[in-house]
Amino acid sequence: DMQAGDADTGYGNELNVTRTLREYERRGVAGLHIEDQGFPKKCGHLDDKVVIPLDDYLAKIRAAAAARTDPDFLLIARTDARAVIGFEEAVRRMNAALAAGADMAFLEAPQTQAEVEAVPRLVNGPCLLNVVSGGKTPVLDLAWAERVGFRLAILPGILFQSREGLN
Repeated sequence: DMQAGDADTGYGNELNVTRTLREYERRGVAGLHIEDQGFPKKCGHLDDKVVIPLDDYLAKIRAAAAARTDPDFLLIARTDARAVIGFEEAVRRMNAALAAGADMAFLEAPQTQAEVEAVPRLVNGPCLLNVVSGGKTPVLDLAWAERVGFRLAILPGILFQSREGLN
């Protein structure tokens, strides 16, 4: 019954990330994801996003990893780099974040089925798939996503869809 939370950008620099992680952990949340967007952040499936330099992002991931007191707390690194600086850079950022202490990679908004399929193959660790109806990523069968290597899927907005619209 544990839930993970969206921590946006960690709400500031490394100090803010440390405080954010500790507050989430203290309240019994099972994990969180922190992204590399600049301020103000936007939905991952909207255009005109900005991502921060990789070194600044990795400092946040290292701060979050160091702040954990519960070894089971799941630290998910999210990148919005696909839309801004390309798929290869997004993969590079996810591998760097995993090396910096993240437990799982969340490469936001791959734009084709081939890109989706490539994520678990190219990223050196467990991957999360964001299934957003009407977003940049094609809506794919969850059993297929598991077969190609995704370990977790999130389905934001699913409760807003009609029963007829669900597969």
